[in-house]
Amino acid sequence: MKKIANRKVNIIIAAVVVVAFILVMLLRSGVFDSSPAVEVKADNCYDRTLHVITDADYSPYSFYAEDGSFSGYDVELITIIANRLHMNLDLRLMNWNDAIGAMNAEEADLLMTCDYSDSFAGVDLLMKSLPTSDDEFIVYSAREVRSVDDLYGKRIAIMKNGNVTPVVERLGLKEYCRQYDDNRTAMQALAAGEADFVIVRQAVGITLLKELDISGVDGYFSAGQSLMCYGIRDPGLKKMIDDVIVELRMSGEMERLREKWLTTFVRPYTFREVVENNLWIVFIFIVLLVLSLGAIYKSRMREAREKEEQAAKDLELNRKLEQALATAETASQYKTEFLFNMSHDIRTPMNAIMGYTDIGLRYADDPDMAKDNFRKIKTAGGHLLSLINDILEMSRIESGNLVLNEAPCDVRLSVASVEHMSKALAISKDIDFEAVMGDIPNPYIYADELHMNEILINLVSNAVKYTRNGGWVRYELRQLGGVEDGKVVYRFEIKDSGIGMTEEFQQHLFEAFTREENAAVSKTEGSG
Repeated sequence: MKKIANRKVNIIIAAVVVVAFILVMLLRSGVFDSSPAVEVKADNCYDRTLHVITDADYSPYSFYAEDGSFSGYDVELITIIANRLHMNLDLRLMNWNDAIGAMNAEEADLLMTCDYSDSFAGVDLLMKSLPTSDDEFIVYSAREVRSVDDLYGKRIAIMKNGNVTPVVERLGLKEYCRQYDDNRTAMQALAAGEADFVIVRQAVGITLLKELDISGVDGYFSAGQSLMCYGIRDPGLKKMIDDVIVELRMSGEMERLREKWLTTFVRPYTFREVVENNLWIVFIFIVLLVLSLGAIYKSRMREAREKEEQAAKDLELNRKLEQALATAETASQYKTEFLFNMSHDIRTPMNAIMGYTDIGLRYADDPDMAKDNFRKIKTAGGHLLSLINDILEMSRIESGNLVLNEAPCDVRLSVASVEHMSKALAISKDIDFEAVMGDIPNPYIYADELHMNEILINLVSNAVKYTRNGGWVRYELRQLGGVEDGKVVYRFEIKDSGIGMTEEFQQHLFEAFTREENAAVSKTEGSG
């Protein structure tokens, strides 16, 4: 489940990267940008006042915002200029033709959104400032327009006394033009089918199409370039304004205003333009996408590899389970044989105990006979107790309850006690039994003496048991090296002249309840 979750996380990350890239590109394109606002306010705390008039419906250059305030590129620019000149700003927005009349009546010092080609109603006598912006006069139509040739003989809508007038005159289109009070009305006439074309500045045309929600109309080609400026009466004022315009251009403020009002607000960047202008974002996106896809691919490859490994493990596990089942069946068989053998082993000393007890009872008045019987009973009882201890010890080991009780002890005494318990049996079989103790510089240890002795007794007693009468058994202890990390290593070595075991059987030496001969028919009792 964790692997599946990791894969899902990688896929989600890749999807998030793609979605984030698209959102960033859209944000950078400006499609989500709301209408900008004039960020600069007029100081209006000076002795002199700059009187300015302009068109009230000329978005994005000058227009009324939704809250009724003045807005647009020229509105913000002239506010900055007035503050730089330390002049109060008296700005009035009105119908363009009214603005021309007011300017001719000398009601203002400056007329905004003029063009270098303007020559109408005496306004051509005004001095032109340095260019404040540039644009193109675009032909808008509901059908495709391939060249200016398609305009002749058609109905062309233009604004009365607008900056486009010199353009249509230059192209010889004046006789086909129908004049409207403003660009908005001209565009509505095109949408209503009253005109075939509208010629207007590109920024104004795009804004009107969005505001009027006109579809099926597009701009096709440029009818001429437009350099916009301010019309100014006073030469001194023109010089001051030109100086501020130069400062604003050099500082980048003019470019910032153009970007704000005339680019992203009017026409969002195309995807190609956004990519070209934001190559670093594209690079980061490609890197993140490659990393995400690489993580997904790596995750899938890892899952495939893990599936293969798991299949191999399952196959190996099945093989081990089959082996374990076979081993368990063999162990069950061995235990059955063990119980059979142990019952035979227990029966022998029990018969001896019962027999010697009967004899003892019959000869209770004979002290020598009684002592001899008691010794034999004790020997048989000790052997029986040893068999029972073997059974109990095996049960503890299999149940996992065997506990080691480590305590201080002298390893030399352990060797001696094993020698004493084993020597009597060796003597009874006329076996030459020798216990040898080498140099033991560190005899005192912590160990489970009982279990250590039990192991040694089993080994030594087996050596005596499987050695024929008259043979030999050697029991030896040596210390290997000194003390390291609080531990010491001893070597216990038991050698005998007994029957031994074949090299083949040595492979089964540590399997439970196994002997080279079947215990049920062997001459030597034991469970293996």
